[in-house]
Amino acid sequence: METENSEEDVKPEDVKKPARADFLKEARELAEKNEKAVEQMRELVERNEELAARNILGGKSERGEEPEKKEETPSDYVNRIERGEY
Repeated sequence: METENSEEDVKPEDVKKPARADFLKEARELAEKNEKAVEQMRELVERNEELAARNILGGKSERGEEPEKKEETPSDYVNRIERGEY
Protein backbone atom coordinates (compact mmCIF):
# COMPACT_ATOMS: atom_id res chain seq x y z
CA MET A 1 0.00 0.00 0.00
CA GLU A 2 1.28 3.39 -0.96
CA THR A 3 0.36 6.66 0.71
CA GLU A 4 -0.71 9.62 -1.34
CA ASN A 5 2.05 11.95 -0.12
CA SER A 6 5.11 9.76 -0.01
CA GLU A 7 8.53 11.37 -0.43
CA GLU A 8 8.86 10.00 -3.92
CA ASP A 9 5.67 11.72 -5.12
CA VAL A 10 6.63 15.23 -3.94
CA LYS A 11 7.94 17.31 -6.80
CA PRO A 12 10.23 20.32 -6.37
CA GLU A 13 7.59 22.56 -7.92
CA ASP A 14 5.10 21.58 -5.21
CA VAL A 15 7.33 22.73 -2.35
CA LYS A 16 6.43 26.27 -1.31
CA LYS A 17 9.51 28.48 -0.94
CA PRO A 18 9.39 31.54 1.29
CA ALA A 19 9.44 34.81 -0.56
CA ARG A 20 12.82 36.52 -0.65
CA ALA A 21 11.40 39.72 0.83
CA ASP A 22 9.98 37.81 3.82
CA PHE A 23 13.31 36.10 4.36
CA LEU A 24 15.22 39.39 4.30
CA LYS A 25 12.68 41.07 6.57
CA GLU A 26 13.01 38.26 9.10
CA ALA A 27 16.82 38.40 8.91
CA ARG A 28 16.78 42.17 9.55
CA GLU A 29 14.45 41.74 12.53
CA LEU A 30 16.75 39.10 14.00
CA ALA A 31 19.76 41.34 13.44
CA GLU A 32 18.01 44.21 15.28
CA LYS A 33 17.17 41.92 18.20
CA ASN A 34 20.78 40.79 18.36
CA GLU A 35 22.03 44.38 18.35
CA LYS A 36 19.67 45.27 21.20
CA ALA A 37 20.80 42.23 23.18
CA VAL A 38 24.46 43.13 22.66
CA GLU A 39 23.80 46.69 23.84
CA GLN A 40 22.02 45.41 26.96
CA MET A 41 24.93 43.08 27.69
CA ARG A 42 27.38 45.99 27.36
CA GLU A 43 25.34 48.02 29.86
CA LEU A 44 25.24 45.10 32.28
CA VAL A 45 28.99 44.57 31.99
CA GLU A 46 29.63 48.27 32.68
CA ARG A 47 27.33 48.19 35.70
CA ASN A 48 29.02 45.04 36.99
CA GLU A 49 32.45 46.65 36.61
CA GLU A 50 31.29 49.71 38.56
CA LEU A 51 29.91 47.54 41.36
CA ALA A 52 33.11 45.50 41.52
CA ALA A 53 35.19 48.69 41.75
CA ARG A 54 32.98 50.01 44.56
CA ASN A 55 33.32 46.75 46.46
CA ILE A 56 37.09 46.75 46.10
CA LEU A 57 37.35 50.40 47.18
CA GLY A 58 34.95 49.68 50.03
CA GLY A 59 37.27 47.04 51.43
CA LYS A 60 35.50 43.93 50.27
CA SER A 61 37.45 41.26 48.48
CA GLU A 62 36.68 40.29 44.92
CA ARG A 63 35.38 36.94 46.09
CA GLY A 64 32.82 38.67 48.27
CA GLU A 65 34.04 37.07 51.49
CA GLU A 66 34.48 39.12 54.60
CA PRO A 67 37.01 38.16 57.24
CA GLU A 68 35.62 36.11 60.09
CA LYS A 69 34.92 38.10 63.23
CA LYS A 70 36.59 36.55 66.20
CA GLU A 71 34.58 36.66 69.39
CA GLU A 72 36.48 38.43 72.10
CA THR A 73 36.95 36.46 75.28
CA PRO A 74 36.89 38.16 78.68
CA SER A 75 40.66 37.72 79.05
CA ASP A 76 41.22 39.28 75.59
CA TYR A 77 39.02 42.18 76.65
CA VAL A 78 41.03 42.76 79.83
CA ASN A 79 44.31 42.61 77.88
CA ARG A 80 43.02 45.09 75.30
CA ILE A 81 41.87 47.55 77.96
CA GLU A 82 45.17 47.26 79.81
CA ARG A 83 47.04 48.10 76.59
CA GLY A 84 44.89 51.21 76.23
CA GLU A 85 42.98 50.08 73.14
CA TYR A 86 39.33 50.97 73.43
